[in-house]
Amino acid sequence: MFDKIRTAIVSPQGLILYRKDRLIKALFYVFLFALLMAAVPALDANLRSDLTPDERALVRDNYVRPDENCAILNATLVCEGEAARHTVLRGIAGRQTMTGLDVTLDSHQVFDPSGYERFRVHLVVHDETAYMVVMGNVLSETPLADYEMSLTELNFTYDEAQPRAFYDAFLVLLDQSIYPARGFFTWVNLLASAIGNFLLFNVFVLLNAFLTRLRIPQVPFKQMYVMMSYAATMLFVVMIFHELFSVVYNISFFIFIIALFLAFRQMNRLSMELFRRIYRQ
Repeated sequence: MFDKIRTAIVSPQGLILYRKDRLIKALFYVFLFALLMAAVPALDANLRSDLTPDERALVRDNYVRPDENCAILNATLVCEGEAARHTVLRGIAGRQTMTGLDVTLDSHQVFDPSGYERFRVHLVVHDETAYMVVMGNVLSETPLADYEMSLTELNFTYDEAQPRAFYDAFLVLLDQSIYPARGFFTWVNLLASAIGNFLLFNVFVLLNAFLTRLRIPQVPFKQMYVMMSYAATMLFVVMIFHELFSVVYNISFFIFIIALFLAFRQMNRLSMELFRRIYRQ
């Protein structure tokens, strides 16, 4: 594998030697880089102890006041009116390693985790406990009295003229509810991100293999895909480093474009070598 990486970066023309590799090897090669790219934000999120500023802004922008007056009084959820589920936050990334987070106030007498959508992540406040529910199962449950903040006067139908005090308390509630489950979300979303990156990388590889084969139809598509998978190594490396530097600081978009150009240039060198060998006089 290291020989292929070195060849792809230094002399991509030499990748012709690997054209008869099994397809599964090429797919695994691409997936490894997809996994590395997914690991960067996953590890960063796992090491964080609270929500990022961007995540906090999303929470503030997407919070929905419940239909009935709901508040936590003396570490117990109390809602006026008939028993119901009030979703105050829906589909917002609670961490970089989470696909989405719904926050629901459940005033039913009995808590039933199976009644929540299975393919979403739910933080449910019910009676005296905050539950993290995934796939209809309780991942964690924390008594409201155990939070490191006073939840005796958290009014979810806050005064719109003075929202800051409410959001300060609500965000702490989110931070401390998500923290116990961060390991689970890290692994689940690491895999999900790796699959997404794998599909993205394959778009580049398949497109380049298809366009190159239009010019060089003598090469079987399977061999073309295998070679282009290896030739895209520089592209994978550029995208991984871009992800890494974006976590640390904002990298210049201009520099990123130049790096992408150099990556595609490596793939083109392989194409030109194939063309030269087949059509040379």
